[in-house]
Amino acid sequence: MSATRRSHTCYFAGLNPNPTIFDRQLFKEIFDISWSPQGKLHLPPFWDQIKSEVKEAIDEVDPHLIHAHDVFAGKICKEIGFPFVYDSHEFWSKDMPLKLVRRGLQVLSVKRIIARSFGLNQWANWQKDIVSETPTLTVSQRAVNSLYKINRGVFLLPNFPFKSEVKKIRFQEKEDDFWCAYIGNDLTVPAKHRNIAYLPTVFSDPETGSLAVIGDKRLESTAKIRSLGFLPYNEMLDKLSSYHVGLLTWTPLPYHRYCLPNKVADYAHAGLVTILTSSLESAVEILGKNCIVIKEPSELPFLLKDLCKKKNQLEDMGKEIVEFARSKLIWDGYEDNIFNAYKIALEADGMR
Repeated sequence: MSATRRSHTCYFAGLNPNPTIFDRQLFKEIFDISWSPQGKLHLPPFWDQIKSEVKEAIDEVDPHLIHAHDVFAGKICKEIGFPFVYDSHEFWSKDMPLKLVRRGLQVLSVKRIIARSFGLNQWANWQKDIVSETPTLTVSQRAVNSLYKINRGVFLLPNFPFKSEVKKIRFQEKEDDFWCAYIGNDLTVPAKHRNIAYLPTVFSDPETGSLAVIGDKRLESTAKIRSLGFLPYNEMLDKLSSYHVGLLTWTPLPYHRYCLPNKVADYAHAGLVTILTSSLESAVEILGKNCIVIKEPSELPFLLKDLCKKKNQLEDMGKEIVEFARSKLIWDGYEDNIFNAYKIALEADGMR
C-alpha cells in the first residue's frame, strides 16, 4: 500500500490473498504461488516448484525490486539472485519456540514435530544469511538492535495502522458491564509463543468481567466469552472501542522481547487500556505509561476484579491513549524506512 501511495506499480506473488483482508485493487496483477509446508522445509521437488513459479512471475513482470515478506520469499530471491528487500515480520531467533499446534484433539505427530524443529533452526540460519547481505525491515527496535550485529542496513517498521484507517473509527458507547477484548484465534489454534489457554478459567469467575474475542471463527461463545468471529479491520476497531481493556497477556517466553504485535496499536487506537505481560518488552517500552504490566498471567484475575470497579477511570485513560496512539502508533511515521531500504537494494544491484 505504501508503494502504491507513491505511484509505484505493484504486483503480488504468493498464496492468493483473501479479498476480505487485502485490497486486491492495490495490485496490477496477482500470481498464485504454490507455497507448501514441504516447500518451506526446502524439500525438492516442492521447493523447485515454488522457485519455478516465482521465476515465471519475474520474467513476466520484469520488476525493479522484490519486497520479500518473509524468510521463505527472501530465500527464494537470494537463490534466484534478484534484488530484494527482506521484511522480517517474524524474528527467526533461536529463542523462538517451536509452534506445537493442537487442532481439536489431534496433536502433531512426532514426525511433524521433528520436521518443524528442523525447519526452525534452518529458518533462523536463513535469516542470518539473508540479513547479512540484504536491506531488512523488522517490527521492533529490539529486533533491529539484534540484527544490527549482522548488518547495519536494518530499518524499523512496526505493525501500525495508517493514519487514514484510524481516522475512520466510529467510537461506540462503552458496554455497561466490564469487558475485555482479545484479537486472534489463539484459543482454538494454540501456539506456544502466544499461550492464552488459561483465559477461559480466568473468565469463569463472575467477578472478572467478560471477554470478547475477535478473529476466531472456530471459537463458540459461552456465558462469559463472546466470540465475534472475523471482522473487517475498520469494523473491528469500531467494535473494540466499546470495550474497556485489551489483553496481551501471553505466558512469558524469552522470544517475546522481540515481538510487537499489531494488536498493541489496535487496542490503543480504539481507546482500550492494554494489559501486557512484562516479557513483551518491546510493547511495554513503546506504550510506556499507557498500559498496565503484569509479570505472570496468574496476576490477571486479581487485576481484573479491581479494574471492574474502575470503568470510568479506564474510559478516561482510554481517551488519553487515543491521543497518544494518533501521534506515536502510526504507520505513516515509519513509511520512509521502506523506501530507504529500497534505495539501498537498488543501488547495490546497480553496482554489481
